[in-house]
Amino acid sequence: MTFRRASVGIGLTIVLVFGLCVAALAGEAPDASRRQEIETVVREYLRAHPEVVLEALREMERREQERQRAQRVEAIRAHLARLTQDPGAPLEETPKAG
Repeated sequence: MTFRRASVGIGLTIVLVFGLCVAALAGEAPDASRRQEIETVVREYLRAHPEVVLEALREMERREQERQRAQRVEAIRAHLARLTQDPGAPLEETPKAG
């Protein structure tokens, strides 16, 4: 449950930062009142559409899993020769029938 709470907190922070970045890209330096306005809009939107947070968290998890998978694949590739061509490794022979 702690992971979910932390994830929701992270998700909300991301949404808030995104809103502030949009304002900054629009050429506005968000002052305290503008920041409060953005926070209110984001809060109201998230209350009206809580599924957005879940979608964002699922996407974040999917990306993290993909990053970890790619990291595992790269580790295997990097050590493939050592894993499959170790001259000191015992060889298993197939028993002969008959």
